[in-house]
Amino acid sequence: MENGNPPCRRCQRRRVTCTLRRQTLGDGKEDLSAALIHDLRNIHAALNEMRSAQSKPLLPPLMSTSEGPQETDLGTPESPNRADSGMELDMLVEEDPQSSTVNADIDRTPIDSLYQITRLKSLRSHQIAPQSIENGSQKPSPRDIISRGLLEHADADRLVQNYLSKSDHYLYDIASKYKDLESLRQASPLLLVAICATSALQDASSDRLYRICQAELRKLILDFLFTPVLDLEDLRGLVIASFWLSDVSWTVSGLVIRRALEVELQNSFGAVITANSRSHAASNSENSANGQDIETATERMKLWYLLYICDQHLSILYARTPMLGNQESIRNYETYLASMPDSLCNQRVMSQVSLLRILSTASDLFGVGSNERIPTIFKPQLDTFNNQIDTWASTWLSCYSHHPVVGEYPAKAVSLHYYFAKLLICSYVFRGLTHDANVDPIPAGFRQIAQMAVQCAMSIIDLTIGDPDLATALVGLPHYFHSMVAYACAFLIKTATVYRGHVDIDMDLTQDKIKQVIQLCNSIECGQHHLVRWIGKGLQILLVNCLEPTQATQTPGATGSSQQIGSTDGRFLAGNGTPYPDPKRILDPLSDPELVWDAARQATFIDPSKRMYSQMGDPNIPFSHLDRQYESLDYGVVDLNHNTNSLTGPEAHMEHFGLGLGLLR
Repeated sequence: MENGNPPCRRCQRRRVTCTLRRQTLGDGKEDLSAALIHDLRNIHAALNEMRSAQSKPLLPPLMSTSEGPQETDLGTPESPNRADSGMELDMLVEEDPQSSTVNADIDRTPIDSLYQITRLKSLRSHQIAPQSIENGSQKPSPRDIISRGLLEHADADRLVQNYLSKSDHYLYDIASKYKDLESLRQASPLLLVAICATSALQDASSDRLYRICQAELRKLILDFLFTPVLDLEDLRGLVIASFWLSDVSWTVSGLVIRRALEVELQNSFGAVITANSRSHAASNSENSANGQDIETATERMKLWYLLYICDQHLSILYARTPMLGNQESIRNYETYLASMPDSLCNQRVMSQVSLLRILSTASDLFGVGSNERIPTIFKPQLDTFNNQIDTWASTWLSCYSHHPVVGEYPAKAVSLHYYFAKLLICSYVFRGLTHDANVDPIPAGFRQIAQMAVQCAMSIIDLTIGDPDLATALVGLPHYFHSMVAYACAFLIKTATVYRGHVDIDMDLTQDKIKQVIQLCNSIECGQHHLVRWIGKGLQILLVNCLEPTQATQTPGATGSSQQIGSTDGRFLAGNGTPYPDPKRILDPLSDPELVWDAARQATFIDPSKRMYSQMGDPNIPFSHLDRQYESLDYGVVDLNHNTNSLTGPEAHMEHFGLGLGLLR
């Protein structure tokens, strides 16, 4: 077309009339389409809410808007030509009639000064939403995954009831104040979706529902990322996701910890201590007036401690430095426990905090993810950590009674955590160890500790496959426990194939135990995305590719460079026929960061009055049998509040040690 005027060359060749219709971006068609889609969604949502109130099945999701513009938080469709409508300059600045007033006190933080000068909303300290503070406050009709027609009301009710009736008790009753679906819908859409996703993951018939809930959860997490006002129940939902959903746990936990620090969740520590110390002297009227504030502060602190536990768990699994650990509430957890009612839930939470503080001190000393050899001069420190874990187990086992829902699980979980912790500590001696025991053998001072690691890994497996309660609970446990089992299995496979010249290990027994774990994982009914399914498949591959070829090429009766002397009761015997400590007494992080998984836990119930006894070999052999080799050592006690450099001569500039979640290569 010449000079922009008709006719065009195409119409000239065809000898037809050329009509020019100029179309601009401002003709309104895009806006009209977005408005229509928005209206359809509103009508669809309103109809579903009406049908839900009448207990009728919901309408199927809209198919014509699957690719349409998404709604924003304001309830209006977002179109490209309005993408920056919320970034007007006048909306970035705080509207404060007292903006000219100057605070006479020195600002607590530099960011406070910057906020007072600029009045930018983005610099303002965020708060917890009032709705989550006021107990029983009514919220408007929920706009959630159910009202939007993504999840049927009946399916959501089934998932919620399954979670509240069993799984929630494994995570210290984090959502125990909710009794049904409707209370969760009023509390938080994010909390609802997190619970539904967790429950669907554990249900063999809910794979489709899990995919729906997981997609919705990711959308709500994006909204949570930038929301200016936080809801305490949203934090609760993300904590649940961090413990159970392994595919998002690391990212979500980091996000929720940063936002919890932003609203100073940990500052409720002082309020709880002070309130509970004065509660006995206060009058009933004062207790009634302040009871709601105390309850809110207690809820905040419970979430705070669960965030610490999750942070430490993931730092172990991923061999990454944790974000929390030196706060006053963590250092003085015993003061908090003493001020709280003597409940089983509080005891379980604090027992985890105390154990993780021991492991955190060890990782601060020996570093994170390093493959450097540990000098034998550090043997007294390893012995001290092992002794502290022994003391921890004997202390907390005596605190637990029968749980009305999960039975003896709390006490058995202590045993499983005990073995895993000792495995982590003892496996430090494998760091930097070469495969050839003839050229570079493990130091004599570390040999007993290395053998302890093998025995503890075996104990984890025996507890998992041998205890009916733990085998049944495996599907509903947080993924940290699945990692325990997987790590123990991978540790034994690695030791039997690579380090068998350094330690004594029964190849036939190891292969048999791994096969039993595979059989257990394959027999559990759960969703296709559940870690247990992947652990069973992965162990089968490792067993075929690693352990069986090694066993086929090995001389019968030999393990590495040393002869394995068998025993009728299945216990390990050293080359001289002396039985090693029963395989249920150790736990420690392996030096090889290639070892991946952790899995279920097997916690054998141990008589608290006799400290900790092994149930694998001779049940009359106490755990103290393992400590005979250390009788001549002066253990001392590691001061967890003191600089860890005081434990050693040279300074240790290493990160926290943990397990990498990768494939065993």
